[in-house]
Amino acid sequence: MKYPLIETKFNFLLTLIFILGINSIVNAQSGGQVEERVVVIEKESKIDLPNANRNYEKISTLPVSPKPLAQSYSFEDINITLPKVNTKIKVPTLPSEALTKLYPYFVKAGFGNYGTSFLEGFINNKRSDKLNYGLHFYHMASANGAVKTDLVKNFSRNSSNLVNGHIQYFTKKNTINAEMGFARTRFNYYGLNTSVLDTLIPLNKFNKETIKQVYNTFEIGTSIENTNKTDPLDYKLGLKFYNFNDFYKASENEIVAQATTSYDLSNKDGININAELSNSTRKDSSSINRTFFILKPKYWLNYGVFSGKVGFNIAYTNDTISAFNKLHFYPSFHGEAMLKEQSLIVFAGLDGEMQKNTWRSFAKENPYIGNNTLLYHTNKALELYGGAKGSLMQRLNYQVKLGYANYKNLYLYNNSINDSSRFSVFYSPANSSIVNFTTDLSYELQKRWNIGVEAQFFGYTIGSSDSLKIGAWHRPTSKINCYSTYNLNNKIYFNFNFYYIGGIKARQFSVENSKDIELPSIIDLSLKVEYKVSNSFSAFIELNNLLNKKYQLYQYYPSLGANFLIGLTYSF
Repeated sequence: MKYPLIETKFNFLLTLIFILGINSIVNAQSGGQVEERVVVIEKESKIDLPNANRNYEKISTLPVSPKPLAQSYSFEDINITLPKVNTKIKVPTLPSEALTKLYPYFVKAGFGNYGTSFLEGFINNKRSDKLNYGLHFYHMASANGAVKTDLVKNFSRNSSNLVNGHIQYFTKKNTINAEMGFARTRFNYYGLNTSVLDTLIPLNKFNKETIKQVYNTFEIGTSIENTNKTDPLDYKLGLKFYNFNDFYKASENEIVAQATTSYDLSNKDGININAELSNSTRKDSSSINRTFFILKPKYWLNYGVFSGKVGFNIAYTNDTISAFNKLHFYPSFHGEAMLKEQSLIVFAGLDGEMQKNTWRSFAKENPYIGNNTLLYHTNKALELYGGAKGSLMQRLNYQVKLGYANYKNLYLYNNSINDSSRFSVFYSPANSSIVNFTTDLSYELQKRWNIGVEAQFFGYTIGSSDSLKIGAWHRPTSKINCYSTYNLNNKIYFNFNFYYIGGIKARQFSVENSKDIELPSIIDLSLKVEYKVSNSFSAFIELNNLLNKKYQLYQYYPSLGANFLIGLTYSF
């Protein structure tokens, strides 16, 4: 059986497939160019298909699914008892370092030549979050001194004793401090100009009671400050009372109130304010009352490589010099620039202030001052300075500074005209100036070996008047200190020091001819060695003035020659 329509469609499909195939081959071979071809289509070909069988069976009907039934649920509480789980999670951490053992008690004792005895001790509490307290005592005495005489035994004996204690109570916001102390210094006025001794002090009146001096200092104070020093507001407010008296019943009482505060406006700038108010009363052959007040507000700024402070100082005094009974104003500025990170920092500034002088401060600096000392404050009208500092090779630290300061009422020491063993305080009646150059170098060769040198050089222009010709008496023109420390295996500790002080001038008063002289230069070598037997026990030896030079820091007062101190330390 033939199907003409199926046959015609099949022939047309075959022809189309053949044409498309030929076209693909042509494009592939000719790279896209069509070549001429002759295609022959034969229409006579025909296809015979077999007869199809028909299925006359009926299609079976699918079974019908039943309708779903509604589901019902029931809820029941199921109680399950689980074993206890240890919720402590052990976090792996590095082993913590053991706390250093604290020794609350420390005692150091020794003896030396010149009949010297030494004792020092500290008592402190152990670690506490709420309370800190401590006690310190000190004793040093020499039965003999640098000068011996047939007139008075133990002519230049001396002793120094003190005891002080402190207590601190910590809260979350504030720390409350309290302190109390007593000090006693005993010595003789042994600095006599023997060439004029018969004129100044009759021999029959020269005895131990006329040359004896004892200074007693009692102090008590309290303060409050913030506990967390990282707070933007940092402050400390304090109040102190001093009583200072001597063997001749002279005394001075002083009450000092101090305030130090700073407030960080940001991490780059802030404000600092320092203030002090003092009232002192000195009683000698006469009685004087003096008030001193100074206020120092500053604004500080750290901006990149630049930092600085700018502000002013205000001072008020009612001194015994009428010209000082007024308000004084001083500009203040300090600036720094880091030209090379940590290795070169340059700085410059200007400043000025009123410097407080009291009988107690004079006696602490020069214990050989006499009675009825004149008390005036010193006005540092202007100070200019500049310099550089930094660190080289990560081990060499340096600083150099050049400064100029102008003073009014600059004080100077010199032996009294009537008694060479006692010093008087002289004040420059006109403007005086001091040029100062300082340098400081320190080098760490190893972690256990440090060396360094500190040097200062001074130039003075002292104002005088026709009635009073004074010089830079007992002020050195050069001071040099070389030092070295060495730690040998944490067992033996060495400390070496070399001191040089030169250019000290003094006035020699005489009936015929008074003149200024220069005292011999001071050269002092000292060596201290400590041997650590254990963490709590050690032995030490101190060798001072190894060159055995009885130099004079103050005219007519030679120092001790070569001297030593040997002793032990114990902590428990």
